[in-house]
Amino acid sequence: MKAGAGAGWSPLGAAFGLLPVPVTMAAMAAMAGVGVRVERAIGPKPMMAIGTAALIAENLWLSRLGPADAYLTGVLPALVLPGAGMAFCVIPPTVLATSGLRPEELGSTASVLNALQSVGGSLCIALMVTASAGYDDFSDTMSAGLTAGAAFATAALLIALSLRPRPRPRS
Repeated sequence: MKAGAGAGWSPLGAAFGLLPVPVTMAAMAAMAGVGVRVERAIGPKPMMAIGTAALIAENLWLSRLGPADAYLTGVLPALVLPGAGMAFCVIPPTVLATSGLRPEELGSTASVLNALQSVGGSLCIALMVTASAGYDDFSDTMSAGLTAGAAFATAALLIALSLRPRPRPRS
């Protein structure tokens, strides 16, 4: 089975073809407790670096695919990366933002964090759409948009790597 523009996929078939993305994200969300333990063990910086690296790899991988690439070997592996990458990018900021807060502060802090994450996602989508505008060929359009997504994820990686460790409280 081939994937890509002109591959003859129905809308329902395309939806099922993209199903690995939300399924992987849901599986990673179900393992959030494990993610928090990983974050505590290795720290937020390495965890976010791993997550953004997965998103960079996914975007670059998909940007290089063409209509002749097979779904199972070309597309499917790349569609699993966003779920893992997003989990590794979302858990550390949540832990960092909410650790050590009083219970009455948690709701407003989580709301601000959620709003900032939504703005970041919206900016990334806007960047990807803007980068892909003006191409006549579907493959060029997708490649440009996904390359822009990789650039956005690279910026997130640089931000993650610039984080300074928080001083640990003395016992």
